[in-house]
Amino acid sequence: MIRYVTMLLLIGLAWGQPEKRHKIQPFKDKAFLLNNSIFHPVNEIDYQRENWYLFQRLQKSWDGAQWVNNGNNTYTYDASGNVTNTISQSWDGAQWVNNNQEIVTYDANGNHTNYLHLNWDSTQWVNYYQEIQTSDLDGNWMNSLNQFWDGTQWVNNGNNTYTYDTNGNYINRISQNWDGTQWVNNNQEILTYDANG
Repeated sequence: MIRYVTMLLLIGLAWGQPEKRHKIQPFKDKAFLLNNSIFHPVNEIDYQRENWYLFQRLQKSWDGAQWVNNGNNTYTYDASGNVTNTISQSWDGAQWVNNNQEIVTYDANGNHTNYLHLNWDSTQWVNYYQEIQTSDLDGNWMNSLNQFWDGTQWVNNGNNTYTYDTNGNYINRISQNWDGTQWVNNNQEILTYDANG
């Protein structure tokens, strides 16, 4: 039987904000924290303490006799506590090998403005995918543009437009696909709230 465990390196900082759920969810799958030689389940990021940041997520598999390296994620933050960089690596039996990197940029209000995904080609980081977001003054996403790298330039792929009611509730998303020359409607999501909503 193969068992799987995630070991987390949490480092306390005197400054900054705690990890925010909408920015990253490193505990979203079954993760465990080693405490007193016992692995305890960690189900949600809510269990993270104030002013502590997740800097490394080490994943190991049980091979029947010992824990063996499997995956490794490292996280970098800006001064406001926003995750700005995530590097994912896999174990090749002797060393960690880069897989992919995610770079997130923010505006002055802490809203996502760009998400960039790069793949490792064995010698360098190469563009793969990006998502460009625009937000209103309340921090609500208004538009999200998805593009893929074709080797020389960014090519449109998908576009989402969001609308909100006067209470700031998300009420509508229109999703479009790029057909090579223009945006074509794909699907729409409509949300309705009760009087308390």
